[in-house]
Amino acid sequence: GKRDDNLNLIELAKEKGYIYVKTREELSKISADSDKILALFAPSHLDPASSRKEQPMLYEMVEKVLEILSKDDEPFFLMVEGSQIDWEAHDNDIYGVWKEVVEFDKAVQVALDFALKRGDTLVIVTADHETGGLGLSSGDYRVDVDKIRNFKKTTDWIMANYSPKDREKFKKAIEEYFGLTLSDEDLNRISMSKNPKIELGRILGEKVSVGWTTTTHSGTPVPIFAFGPGAENFTGFLDNTEIPRIIMKLTGYSLQYPLLKEPVTK
Repeated sequence: GKRDDNLNLIELAKEKGYIYVKTREELSKISADSDKILALFAPSHLDPASSRKEQPMLYEMVEKVLEILSKDDEPFFLMVEGSQIDWEAHDNDIYGVWKEVVEFDKAVQVALDFALKRGDTLVIVTADHETGGLGLSSGDYRVDVDKIRNFKKTTDWIMANYSPKDREKFKKAIEEYFGLTLSDEDLNRISMSKNPKIELGRILGEKVSVGWTTTTHSGTPVPIFAFGPGAENFTGFLDNTEIPRIIMKLTGYSLQYPLLKEPVTK
């Protein structure tokens, strides 16, 4: 919400010596010798990976921050999140999920290359939950990857630029940006749905043998991958609360979670 103390935190950060960057180009020009950086590339969230231009990609941010954090050879902890994988899965958008996962994978590769070069860096990759209950195959147990490669836009973009009420125009847009043809039954499903965007995502998924079980978070276990010193501690099934405990132990600290003194009644 709007601040009620009239403070401009960006200007305050500048006064305290922070370099403020807001574009991909500005980030690329930041020197590795810089110490204090405030990088805000959007008023809210970044554009989807599939259509991002002026804003940096996740791997570019990781490259730059690793340059800066490693310049003095001091220990550091860095958390990187590919948050919009979750958003696209909420929309049951296979193209959006694919593009976001590829972007995240590139960021992981940057981290692994850094760790391989140094030999003293632990890289952990996991998720806080699964979303959408994505199923890769249906019927003949084959995903039509070639068709997915022809997708050019997210369902969010389509619904923002075309209306299912204009059936012919909407149908042509799907043919142009997805290479697929919607039947009259498909169009009826979309127009009658409480959430046309998600219904479109499910229909497109069906046409490439991809299925979804929910539009929310699922209870499916998520993997934990680790590489580097201490990676052997991240094996088997772990409760998510164990991950920070192990990290703290490896850094020489302990972590004690607070206990509620009073039962939660509301």
